[in-house]
Amino acid sequence: MSKWLRRSAVVLGALLLVNCLVGAGFYRAATSLPPEYQAALQVEPEQLEEDGQELESQLSALYSEAQRKADPEASQGWEAAVTDNQINGWLATRLNEEFPEAHKQGVIDPRVVFTEEGLTLAFRIERSALQAVVTFRVAPYLTEEGELGIDFAEARVGKVPLPVGRIVELSRAVFTDAGLPIRWSESDNTHTMLIDFEKLASDPISLRSLSAIEYGDGTLYIAGKTERRGPKLAQRVTQKATDQAGKVRVTTEDR
Repeated sequence: MSKWLRRSAVVLGALLLVNCLVGAGFYRAATSLPPEYQAALQVEPEQLEEDGQELESQLSALYSEAQRKADPEASQGWEAAVTDNQINGWLATRLNEEFPEAHKQGVIDPRVVFTEEGLTLAFRIERSALQAVVTFRVAPYLTEEGELGIDFAEARVGKVPLPVGRIVELSRAVFTDAGLPIRWSESDNTHTMLIDFEKLASDPISLRSLSAIEYGDGTLYIAGKTERRGPKLAQRVTQKATDQAGKVRVTTEDR
């Protein structure tokens, strides 16, 4: 995670430097606060702490529910609804403690907003003489194949648009290095990241899949199910994981 945050900050810094124009006019445009981001920054510290604790409790319950082994004859469903206020509470009170690398790389006060159009992430970036407010808008959805799709809809520095295609291009290496099961597609000038959720969340015993993802009015809802793998399939998956681990050990020892 620290590598991802570090490289993401480098990518953002490079994009901002490339797009920066000299002059007070650009500075005002680049540091302009979107209204929804400004509103999210006005929440009292006590409320942020309470909201952050609520998110941790909900995610802990969701994790336990999703990790529960399903009955061999039936799937085990799970679901959760979280608010952008809860996520913002966690970001404000826990992010620097859990991932201090973000702050070290100049990512300040990140906040999210859920609307019917998608998810907006905004934060301030402060690196040396560079100061700006960065905003990303994405639209997550569930594909017919059960993948988690994320459309990159818009990126801005204050009021100044950023080239989404360039951001995606520079981000590919970050996600590739993280070893995540991700592929990319482009249609009608929309760049999409497709995540193989089953591969990401399953294990040799249980198969986990998404069944719904919805958002709007400050709320994100996700649902899925856990199914027990058949004995033969579980054995093949376990053997494949063991073989892959053995190859990694051999490669490491050879070095």
